[in-house]
Amino acid sequence: MSGVRSDSGILKTLEGITVYPPARPGNPWRAVWYDLDGRRKYRQAADEDALAHKLDPVKRRLAGLPDLHRFQTASGADLVAHYLSPDRMPAGKPWSGSYRADQERLAHKALAVIGSMPCPNLET
Repeated sequence: MSGVRSDSGILKTLEGITVYPPARPGNPWRAVWYDLDGRRKYRQAADEDALAHKLDPVKRRLAGLPDLHRFQTASGADLVAHYLSPDRMPAGKPWSGSYRADQERLAHKALAVIGSMPCPNLET
């Protein structure tokens, strides 16, 4: 995991997650953060690598990125709808009207090409 690690081994990530090493041998690694709805949440795991794996979707969500597992069965149209959704925007930082209009115009062009394609088939 990347971030700033203190002398005591506590790690603070750029996404706002604080990771605590075990207090004693045999205790779990723990992570705490405030989710997008403002609620305090946590995860724990037996080792740092397992905790990092559990935190991957959390880091994506806090960074405003989509949960990729959700799109394994989705179409390109679903992906575009997610991109345009105001619910995925960070609280208090919506797109301006002109920027939204530009994105919707570009999305309409993209839908003509990728609308019916399954997301796993999409490539750069």
